[in-house]
Amino acid sequence: MIELIPSKDVREMIEKTGRTFTDFEKAAIISHLGLPIKELHKNLKQIADNSQDRKLRNQIIERITYDDNCHRTFKENKTGFVYAVQVYKLKMEPYICGYFADADLAYKHGKNQGYKFAIRKYQIVGVNGHEAIKAKCYFNPYFCTNLNPNEVIREFEYDGEYIAELIFDNQAKLRGFFSDEVENHDRFNPDKFENAYIEIPNPFEKGDTVKLIGDDKCYIVRTSQKEWKSYNKKMKFSEYTDFSDASITVDLLRDNKTSHAHICPIFLEKIE
Repeated sequence: MIELIPSKDVREMIEKTGRTFTDFEKAAIISHLGLPIKELHKNLKQIADNSQDRKLRNQIIERITYDDNCHRTFKENKTGFVYAVQVYKLKMEPYICGYFADADLAYKHGKNQGYKFAIRKYQIVGVNGHEAIKAKCYFNPYFCTNLNPNEVIREFEYDGEYIAELIFDNQAKLRGFFSDEVENHDRFNPDKFENAYIEIPNPFEKGDTVKLIGDDKCYIVRTSQKEWKSYNKKMKFSEYTDFSDASITVDLLRDNKTSHAHICPIFLEKIE
């Protein structure tokens, strides 16, 4: 897992301090590294196969099963769907470059473009009498505590938008997906490894100049080590946290204006 972490500064700190991670922490971190889905599943399965944590093993099986179900359902075209390939060429607005009746044909076409691309699944309403699949909005019940179970998932009237999407990098590897076809009622559960708050090793001090991995923009670290230690103690006793909270604050100066962002240390490196 340590070798997969993008930041060399975080990797060096882990080795220097001898920081160890539980299987649960490993799964949590790996699930947020943005790995290709196939590689993500391989690493998660390896953890599950070697872990004594039965709860974690079950969670990993559920996660992989859900992903596979979304992909399998995406390819089904029995009730009238069309697949649109959207390509992301450098310095150009993304645009649709083809429509297909088969997901595999759409994938081959997208792969041939040589750029990042997405396949979006649109429903042709009325084929064989099937009504439109409505878009869904999921509310986090751990934040929106005033909502009852029937209000957590809300449906919207059909507006012509795609109901599912697969996202591929320029090597045609699946990087992410979205689906309104397969429901996931437990997506916000803080007990699941994907949502858990993990205390991430942070080698950065207030005033350090850093960059986001894969980006040339310069950021200035605003969070001091003292603040980071106090923050982690607070998070341990917080009623609800998730992985996005494991971030430090950085400032960006652009066009003589300062903006800030919250970024996990594993995606940052020091620069001169």
